[in-house]
Amino acid sequence: IVDDYLESYFRTFPTRATAAGRHEYDAELEDLSSEARDAWLALNQATAERIEPALAAGDLEPELARDLELLLRQAERQIMDYGTLDRPGSYPLYWTGILGNATVFLLVRDHLPAAERLDSATRRATAIPRLAAQAIEALEGSGDRMAPEHCEMAARQAPGTARFYRQGFAEAAGEDDELRERMTAAG
Repeated sequence: IVDDYLESYFRTFPTRATAAGRHEYDAELEDLSSEARDAWLALNQATAERIEPALAAGDLEPELARDLELLLRQAERQIMDYGTLDRPGSYPLYWTGILGNATVFLLVRDHLPAAERLDSATRRATAIPRLAAQAIEALEGSGDRMAPEHCEMAARQAPGTARFYRQGFAEAAGEDDELRERMTAAG
């Protein structure tokens, strides 16, 4: 259960996978369409339904019981965030956080050769318009559910992120003109 959940988590949130040191999704960016969010909610509901009887039986090794208890709390939090609160549809900072951090770990860590990391960052950056469109779709018509302060913060963050991709992103290419050109186009 735990291993399946972690794989689904990292597949659903590739930027978090990169931050955690998992690099098989480095070139991907979250797909948070309404269908993908519904699937994530359903996965968490199914996970909680699988864990509860296992914990109730009371015959698990203590270490496994702790792992399942922690995973149950994680699934319940996701159910609250995506089901009850609809964070993607009511919290604009949810989106600006992902967009602002989409490539940071690929640019600042040296876990792989620079060319490989920058190629992944470039490919990930090309998906930012899709994710931004998904954010707009999720937030449209949600004004009455959003705190004005969160909207103001997001409105201050988004232009800085856009400016970084337009002006600073390609600087990571250094003297590599071909890579700089691709990063400029992606940005």
